[in-house]
Amino acid sequence: FDVLCDSLGFILNYKAYDINGFLLLETKTTKIDTKANSLTELFDFDKNHLVYVYEKHYSYSMKLDTIYLCKEGKKLNGKKMGLWKKYNYKGELKRNKYYK
Repeated sequence: FDVLCDSLGFILNYKAYDINGFLLLETKTTKIDTKANSLTELFDFDKNHLVYVYEKHYSYSMKLDTIYLCKEGKKLNGKKMGLWKKYNYKGELKRNKYYK
C-alpha cells in the first residue's frame, strides 16, 4: 500500500494493492474539519472531527484481463454519504445509490 499523511497524522491519500500489485482501493481526503468549540473538545477526536474522503474501489475482470473501477463515492468519518456509483466491468454505470 501507499500512504501519504499530513503533519498531524491524517491520511491524505491511500492506495491498496492485491498480492499481484493490482490497485484495489484508492482514497483521497478532500476535507478535514472540526466542530470543536474548545481545546478539550478539539482533542476528543471521535466526536468532533469531520474527515471527508473520496473513495474508488477497483475489481479485476477475468474477461477483459484488467482492473476496472467498480464503485466510487464519498465518506464522512468512515460512513458512506451522498451519491455512490457502481459500474460493470465495461465501465458502464450500473446504478446510483444515495446515502445520508
